[in-house]
Amino acid sequence: CLEKKPADRWQSADELLAQLEAVATPSGGMTPTTTRPVATARVRGRKHFVRTTAVAIAAVGVVVVLGGIWVVPRLLGPRTTEAETELPRLVVLPFENLGAPEDESFADGITGEISARLAGLGNLAVISRQSAIQYENTEKTPQQIGEELDADYLLEGTIRWQHSDTGSSRVRITPQLIRIENDTQIWAEIYDSPLTEVFAVQSDIAERMVSAMGIALGGNEGELLAAMPTQSLEAYEHYLRGNAAFNKGFPGRPELREAVEEYEIAVASDPSFALAFAKLSITHGNMFWNSGMYGTPEEGLERLARAGETAMEALRLDPELPEGHAALGAYYYWCCRDFDRALAELDLGLGQHPNSPLLLMLSVGPLMRSGQIERSAELSARASDLDPLAFQHALSALRTNLALRNYDLAERYIDRFGVLYHDEWPMGHLWSAKLALLRDGNPDAVRQIIEQAEEHSGVDYWEIVLVSDPPVSPMSLKRVLCTREPDACRQATTRATRDAFGGGLPNVYLKLAELYHWAGDESLSRVYFDSAATAAAARHEEVLRLERPGVEHSRQLRMYQLEGGLALIHAALGNEAVALQHLGRRQELKPIVTDRWVVLTDRDYTSEAYVKLGEYDAALEELESRLATPSDWSVPLLRVDPMWDPLRDDPRFQALLERYGN
Repeated sequence: CLEKKPADRWQSADELLAQLEAVATPSGGMTPTTTRPVATARVRGRKHFVRTTAVAIAAVGVVVVLGGIWVVPRLLGPRTTEAETELPRLVVLPFENLGAPEDESFADGITGEISARLAGLGNLAVISRQSAIQYENTEKTPQQIGEELDADYLLEGTIRWQHSDTGSSRVRITPQLIRIENDTQIWAEIYDSPLTEVFAVQSDIAERMVSAMGIALGGNEGELLAAMPTQSLEAYEHYLRGNAAFNKGFPGRPELREAVEEYEIAVASDPSFALAFAKLSITHGNMFWNSGMYGTPEEGLERLARAGETAMEALRLDPELPEGHAALGAYYYWCCRDFDRALAELDLGLGQHPNSPLLLMLSVGPLMRSGQIERSAELSARASDLDPLAFQHALSALRTNLALRNYDLAERYIDRFGVLYHDEWPMGHLWSAKLALLRDGNPDAVRQIIEQAEEHSGVDYWEIVLVSDPPVSPMSLKRVLCTREPDACRQATTRATRDAFGGGLPNVYLKLAELYHWAGDESLSRVYFDSAATAAAARHEEVLRLERPGVEHSRQLRMYQLEGGLALIHAALGNEAVALQHLGRRQELKPIVTDRWVVLTDRDYTSEAYVKLGEYDAALEELESRLATPSDWSVPLLRVDPMWDPLRDDPRFQALLERYGN
């Protein structure tokens, strides 16, 4: 049904039905009863035929689904990895709180703890709490939820905390496990126990669910399900409340303040509560990372210190605690930019909890930054499949797959991101436009996509093109579109305010200088290149004076980027000696910059500066290094980007395109 040539497709429903009947025949006949003439030559054997038929059936399913329900299920697509395909997938919905409203976070916390225990099992994939909590108080059926999250099983239930003035409080939990495929309840129970037995209840629920799903426990997984993290019910209550706030606030939302307050009470109530120390560390570290949202720089430094202290305390109390290693790994990454130490700790945690969405997500960043792009793409995909309603994972997966030139896989995550990301700025469309440029080198398709973005968002076409920053809208995309419509580009650039471009002055001036250049206004271009040179030199001095934790990593990275920008600026101004000096410094810094993601995927100032200087051999050498490694460069892009017009007829450039064109 999906063959590109009409002659290769079945021409009627009757022909397709005959093929399906042939496959379904018990005798297992090898030869289809009806085929198209060309298809007969191409289909060799039952295996290929069955695969083709399955694709056809899936295509019909897509049409039916899109006609009836939310589009996300189809965008989530098939599970990403072979290992993931073999694992049953479970979603634990927030249990309904039947008690007082102030017990809501306690009920959420109990649910989260059951989910966390199960997520530690190697033979089960548990949907992240961040995705599951979006179905709180939902009216959707288990089948709808299962379709949207690609889940096989669903756990739901109710909780009532019966308080008592005598201290003998009780908790009543009524879980039920549903097999989504046929909407059957395969296990249910009623637990009515003293609050002091809440750990035993959670363990029993987890163990019985595992048994009902037919999952075998390995190693010490039985001990994991039965673990009692604290002897203090007061500490545990605040820990659960902290988890409820963490699940709603992570990463980077205001609820994290509440999570810190609850975790702090938990560790004060039980100074031996290692798990609470670990979650407190992760929360402090994430708030430091997003310190602009949470107060002053001084407050950020306080959180930095607290993140390190609490991570070390968690591991002192329990050296094997996966969450403790996660906390220390996150600390090394967020606070120190020490990718190797971060990954060493995170790998220890993943070794015990290989399907933990939190550990997977925390690992993606340092993997990207250390240059391990393939593993980062793999873990991003797993994180996105376990937390399918979080756009951050889809974003990481699409970026890493674009860099690896896995364009079809990148498109899958671009589609997912486009549905999940809710903002007036059309980011999903822009990623699609970038894909059209990298994979197809098709400026017409790029323009059409951005026109759709304009219609969808109400934002002006040229504002979308010009104002959007890398990585989603690189200068190469702006160059391609501006040179095709120089007058419109120049007028739009003139209308835009300096503030609209955002970022520091060097970047703003450089962007304006280049836009005017590609729009054909060399006079204004020169003015802004001059301004960019002055601003970049000032920023250069600021970076040299940087003083803060992890400063050396940051200084090297910023100097590498600044040297490239200064080289391009002075090359454009005709200051050859100065430009070459900056290029030399940039090349010296390149091998020692610890953030390899930026080195691999950042804008290629080096080759662009060499082209402007007429140093074509050096430019070609740099371009080849970009094409030979993960990067945001591709042969289709080079074919249409006007930056490389001076090289267009050079046999060496043509040979480069030929060599990396497949």
